[in-house]
Amino acid sequence: MADQGGAADNAYRSSLEPTLALAEEPQEWQRLLDQLRDEFLLREDELKLLHQIDLRLLASERPLQATFIFVVEELRRILRCEIGSILLRRGASLETTYSSGFVDSGQRVRIDKSIVGLCISRQESICIGELNQIHSRIDTSR
Repeated sequence: MADQGGAADNAYRSSLEPTLALAEEPQEWQRLLDQLRDEFLLREDELKLLHQIDLRLLASERPLQATFIFVVEELRRILRCEIGSILLRRGASLETTYSSGFVDSGQRVRIDKSIVGLCISRQESICIGELNQIHSRIDTSR
């Protein structure tokens, strides 16, 4: 039994060797630390925004539309994106409640037939690339 544990431990160590060797380079460590710092700063901005959203939702004197505008504009700033939207789930569809782009409020898209729906079902972001190029290839006549 002790031999099997030792063999497994050695196999684990040898599987880490390329990673450890790569990380031993000072430039690689600095790159990893920079990425981690950027990730922490992004998460900090997101948490601050969530707190501000909570405060705005609790303040009854502000109209909900003003809160939607605030949320989308702040998310666009944090994520450095051109367009942002708020969608609410309505059965098998998502309805646009607010958008800073070309989408009309009230427009509905099926969850199973949209990129947004794919993000929801996978519970992750999807990097699309150049949206204008993709949008021109999508058949919207259906």
